[in-house]
Amino acid sequence: MERGFESLSVLLREDDVGARATLRGMLKAMGVGHVIEAGDEQQAYRALDCLAPDVMLCGEALRSSDALALVRGLRRRQFHPMADLPVILLLDRERLARAAAARAAGVSYVLLKPLAYRALRDVIRRAMAARQPFIQAAAYCGPDRRGEWTHDRRREADTMTSFGVQLSAAEIKVLLGN
Repeated sequence: MERGFESLSVLLREDDVGARATLRGMLKAMGVGHVIEAGDEQQAYRALDCLAPDVMLCGEALRSSDALALVRGLRRRQFHPMADLPVILLLDRERLARAAAARAAGVSYVLLKPLAYRALRDVIRRAMAARQPFIQAAAYCGPDRRGEWTHDRRREADTMTSFGVQLSAAEIKVLLGN
């Protein structure tokens, strides 16, 4: 169990019941104090309105409704206390090209499936340790991407590989927009 995770509340938005059970097990093994599960967007919005989670894990499955629409909707909820919630998108490897769209939608972090326990733990720890400044403007609502977040795109790709994901040269080119 992770020290300090017992006070965390995590909203888990995942369509797939099996994947949700696996993620719940990983979060409980980390010692996360409260896991709130949402099988669809309506349940996720109710949880955001009533339960004030510390972080949201959001799965992006092929059959799912658009997880990025949920994130954009959350970010655009002007003056809502959860608008700046750290959002970790769990992205299928086949949908790696959606990483840029996820960033534009206001996703805080992207993890590629299948997830490693350590990668999930580390990104949750990072999300809670250094909450990114939040921008709410006409063109973009989400974490501040200025400074280290936008100037070194190669570092961003390296961060993804440090989570136990080995990317091919073609995948890195997609991430870097080359």
